[in-house]
Amino acid sequence: MRVYYIQQAKKLNYPGQVCWYQTGIFAACLGLAAAAAKDIKARSTYLKGSRFKGYMDSPHDWKPDYNGVGNMMNTLQEMLVQCDGDKIYMLPAWPKDWDVNFKVHTFKNTVIEGIYKNGKMELLKVMPESRRKDIIF
Repeated sequence: MRVYYIQQAKKLNYPGQVCWYQTGIFAACLGLAAAAAKDIKARSTYLKGSRFKGYMDSPHDWKPDYNGVGNMMNTLQEMLVQCDGDKIYMLPAWPKDWDVNFKVHTFKNTVIEGIYKNGKMELLKVMPESRRKDIIF
């Protein structure tokens, strides 16, 4: 059965980038910005004829597929921020040519807001401010 799913995914030109596959999440965790970005681009298409934009086609089960969109959101967060103990790694797998305006909640009740534009961090708000020392770019 798995072989059938892989064949269907290849027909859609989404090898490993549909439904519950966590390819992008793993790429982001490894710091592979190009691979994570490729996953986001593949997942950001929507099912033509669907009543709601933001849902995807799937070679696996029902349509529209919302598993892929959930994995896309997890991938984006891992691209933006990763935590390890007290350390907060900012933009560990974010493509340098992608602009982003974000607000993420991390461990230890920390909220980080920022604007990354033209390859530079233009704004960085950390709440509580005491956690700013733990941020690593």
